[in-house]
Amino acid sequence: MGYVKLRFQPLSRFSELFTADQLWGQMVWAVSDLHGEEAATTFVDAFKEKPPFLISAMMPDGYLPTPCLTHASVSSSEHQKIEKHNKKCAWVSLTDFSLLQQGTNVFFTKEFPLDVQEKIREVTEVHVSINRKTFTAEDGGLYNQQVMDSHIPLCAYVRYLDDENLWQEKIGEVVAYWNKIGLGGDKNVGKGQFLIDQLSLTEQEKSIFAFSQGNCFMTLSKTFGNDLVPLFYQVEVYEGIVGGGWGENGRYYRKKPILQFLPGSLFKSGVGSLAQKMSIEPRICTYGYAMPVPILLEDKS
Repeated sequence: MGYVKLRFQPLSRFSELFTADQLWGQMVWAVSDLHGEEAATTFVDAFKEKPPFLISAMMPDGYLPTPCLTHASVSSSEHQKIEKHNKKCAWVSLTDFSLLQQGTNVFFTKEFPLDVQEKIREVTEVHVSINRKTFTAEDGGLYNQQVMDSHIPLCAYVRYLDDENLWQEKIGEVVAYWNKIGLGGDKNVGKGQFLIDQLSLTEQEKSIFAFSQGNCFMTLSKTFGNDLVPLFYQVEVYEGIVGGGWGENGRYYRKKPILQFLPGSLFKSGVGSLAQKMSIEPRICTYGYAMPVPILLEDKS
């Protein structure tokens, strides 16, 4: 089972840090654009029983999500402050995660540093509303749009589970397409432009994914599924939006809501699933497989 890292160097502002299901969905649309709907359906069908590869959410390169850990027996005010501080940190460096991976109790000690955080700026852009009939600005028609701005590279991990050479070729084709057209709904107005490379893992990354003393795993992607056995987690209710002519009369519509575990959640076991029957259109679905990283969860003492 091989890994590859997709590195995204931002060339413009972008709408958000893309989640694993969003990246997977944009893969499906890329296959459809390049080879037609039948090829996209074949791509999706490959994930219905057992996924041929897994993909993580986008994150700052050199960092992983901070684990969702809670030390229920913490009583001292000092340890409570440490726990509260660490929970506010979205990312943990690979170096710090390597230490944490070998025993989670270090997360609640003052020796565990989470002060250095890569920050991605959120910027508010002011836009003018345009009358679609006259193509002129509407009086008083201003609205704000939140976008992200980053000069640091971002990344997502891919883990091949089946027929690695075939899927490497397919993902390479998709990445080349993304380099041409961008990512996200605002790519048609110049946002979501990235220079995307496929890279081998560093020795440090290889060591993290190959860690053999773990007794549970942390997910790097949003995940859901009846087989998952959660330990520590955060959840959200997600309603995806689908467009591109799939909605009634070509309009956008929302998928059925799903309760998802967020990246950083810890599980005893499970792989997640592909959510199907998301709408009256049977081909519409949502990616929800976990991207696991092994970790040693210690008894809280």
